Order: sequence, then structure tokens, then C-alpha cells
Amino acid sequence: PLVAPAGPPPLAYPATQMAGLYSFVFGGMTMNDWACPNGTLGRGFILSGTNDMWAMNLATFEWNSVQAPSGSVPPPRAFASMVRAGEQEGLKQPLVLMGGVDMSCYVDTPPCAIPLPLGDFWIIDVSPFEAGESSDSMAELDGQDDIIEISLPAWCDDVKAMSVLWIDFWVFVAAKGGSKTILVDAYTGTTPVLRWYVESVDGLFYLKLLLLPGKNQQLVKTWGPFNSHILGLWHHMTMTLRFARKYSRISSDPEVVITQAFLFLDGDPVPESTNGFASLNIHRDLSFSTGISKIFIGGASPPPTSSHK
Repeated sequence: PLVAPAGPPPLAYPATQMAGLYSFVFGGMTMNDWACPNGTLGRGFILSGTNDMWAMNLATFEWNSVQAPSGSVPPPRAFASMVRAGEQEGLKQPLVLMGGVDMSCYVDTPPCAIPLPLGDFWIIDVSPFEAGESSDSMAELDGQDDIIEISLPAWCDDVKAMSVLWIDFWVFVAAKGGSKTILVDAYTGTTPVLRWYVESVDGLFYLKLLLLPGKNQQLVKTWGPFNSHILGLWHHMTMTLRFARKYSRISSDPEVVITQAFLFLDGDPVPESTNGFASLNIHRDLSFSTGISKIFIGGASPPPTSSHK
């Protein structure tokens, strides 16, 4: 678990490693006030090692103290090495701590001249997790090819049933980059109808909505920018659409037109970064003739036969 005090004390030669949105610091050398032994007068300073672990959130620049279960903490040390390992069975984001020196002999009588080298290694999983007991499930997506498929009731695929679409979920944005990251796809059969995706431009985030993604896609709205403070934190995101029906003389089935599109982040409306509907002929540009049969969350939606449920 992470506890948020002010930050670590002055340290020399700690082990450091970046993982995700955090820079982790373990151990290091500190300078402590020291009293002369055997009751003799005089005080001085002594160098000692520590086994505290800290994490700095690189989006908010806030320090967090990393607390491990008692009995599972490496001994104090300085000059250690720490590296990030790939995902292992049972470990999502492991860091490996190796070696260093034990400086506790400096307070022995007589004190040592050279600290004791250490040859042990330790592994800690620093992946984010929810504190507390809960029966809720959490899906972890990499923004590339991890996908959740939600099959909707059959009536949702009937164009005559299209009225309001409301999608909301909690999201933890764990990385940023220049590429486009799909949040939600709405499909009818194997054809995409709506797509919400995030794009980073000059370090700022924008969320965009497309109608009929593909060769003839239409940009519906762009929201943002969001600043980097959305990184490394949980947020509640809500996307809502309202539709109007458009009938013709040659068909009993209507077309539907997107008449309103809103985005809310943590309960607050997100402003648009473009003129939105004011620059569109919604009767022509924002109409389509299908319902929605499936919702895909995360990644580029594949055909349903190869999606992950």
C-alpha cells in the first residue's frame, strides 16, 4: 500500500528504478547523530544504511512511502542495484534488488573500516492495486490489444430503439504517448459504428468521438485538453449520446442522427476543443442506419470471433 507523507530524508547512493508512472527509491546512506559509547562525553555523526522504499509519482511529483508486510523487507543497505524485470507468473511489475553494502558495522565496537558487501537479492511487485476487501473485479488493459467485449440485448441492434446511449466506467490512465488509444468501440455485427479514443498532442490529452470509423469516418466532437494530472489516478468517465429519428418515404425504418454528445470526467462536464456541432450539418454528417450490438472496451476491436470476453 502507498502512504503519502512529505518524502524521503536526504539520501546518498540509494537504489533507483522507474516502473510505470513511478520512480522507486530503496535504501541509501543517511547521516545520523551518534553518541560516544560507554558513557564518554562527546557526540558525532555516523553513516548508516536504510531499508525504506519510496515512490515518486512522475505525473504529480508526489512522494509515497511503500509499505511491505512485516518480515519481508530487505535489510538496510546502500550502493545496491535495482532493475525492472518483465512480467512473471504471479508478478505483474516486478523489481529486483541486488547486493549493496551493510553499513551497520560502523556502530560496532570497534567499528569496521570497510562495510560488509551483500550478495542477496529481493523481488517486489510494484503494480498498482486496490486497497481493502471488495468483490468487484478490475480489468487491466494495455491500450493496444487487450479487449473486453460486451454483448448487448438484441433489441439494442434495432435502429428504431436508438434513443440514448450512456457509457460510464472507472479508468486508471497509466501511461501517455503520441499514439491514439481506443477507449470504447460500438459495433453492429462486425462493423464499427462509434469510436471514442484518446490522443496525446504536445503532452496534452484529447478525447475524440468518431462516427463510422474507417474510410468515410466523421469526427463528431473533440474534448479537452486534459493535463497530465489525469495520469496515475482513478477517474470516473461518462460518455452520453442522444439520437433523433429521421424517416423517409421509402422505408419504414428510420435513420438516426446524433443530436447531442457529452463527456463527463469525475462528474464535471469536459469542454470541447472545437466548434463541435456548430461546424457540421448534423442531418447529413451525423446520421446512420443501424443499432448497436456490441461494445468493445480497450484496444483496436477485432472481429468478434477473436475478441476477449
